[in-house]
Amino acid sequence: QQITEEGEGGWRGSNTANINVNWDGVWDVKTTQTSNGWVAEIAIPMVTLRFPKVDQQSWGANFMRNIRRKNEQVFWAPITKEYQITRVSLAGTMAGMRSVNQGMDLRVTPYVLASGTQQRSGERLVTTGAGDIGLDVKYGVTSGLNLDLTLNTDFAQVEVDEQQVNLTRFPLFFPEKRDFFLENSGMFDVGSGSSGWGRSATLFFTRRIGLSESGQPIPIIGGARLTGKTGRNNIAALNITTQENFGRAGENFFVGRYSRDIFSRSKIGGIVINKETLGGSDYNRTVAADAAL
Repeated sequence: QQITEEGEGGWRGSNTANINVNWDGVWDVKTTQTSNGWVAEIAIPMVTLRFPKVDQQSWGANFMRNIRRKNEQVFWAPITKEYQITRVSLAGTMAGMRSVNQGMDLRVTPYVLASGTQQRSGERLVTTGAGDIGLDVKYGVTSGLNLDLTLNTDFAQVEVDEQQVNLTRFPLFFPEKRDFFLENSGMFDVGSGSSGWGRSATLFFTRRIGLSESGQPIPIIGGARLTGKTGRNNIAALNITTQENFGRAGENFFVGRYSRDIFSRSKIGGIVINKETLGGSDYNRTVAADAAL
């Protein structure tokens, strides 16, 4: 999971507005049983984490264990009953780590796709073929900023949506599961959902990019996405272009979101959203400002 605003906010499908359960970082785990119980060991590559490049590290961390037979939850750093483990401000501190090297945070994922069909036409056997190539790149620009690039994107490996019957006049909000859009996705949210069951305003929803209303893929020509934090500045920008398909013209999407942390738990910021039809005059633009004090 990836958490923003300590996980506070109203529910959005299986997520809250500020908990992204579909982010899937690289890590590994092994368990074993012993005469005294069991042991679990979790290995998380440093490139999966985001931390400042300083000699001596101090990280916030917490761990939770559910003991079913006792109906009990145990935390490494105590948390009062009204909060969950997502309350990162109540986490413990891991100190004493020195000379931690994150390594080069670069992941390149190319793909090659080929297909062929044979059809019999009378006495003739007609063979046709097709192929495609594409590339995804993820690069850590700094310890806090992450750059994603995509070219001729292939989302064939993404798991399908759960089937739902919609009897209302409102569209369903299926969760985003495409890797390009997942990391730091909460940084594009506007407003504060921290008051009761309030939720952030959904001015930008990534499922509107590269997917038709029925969930069919729309080819993406290419795009870039920069997200992260530098000092007190929170930055999120995205630019992506789709091809003409399903009788609709190609489109360009741009989103720019900036906010700055002020005081201890406050921030102020704004967002610009632009959607334009390629080669046409249709557009949709939104500008908003927000503050949480």
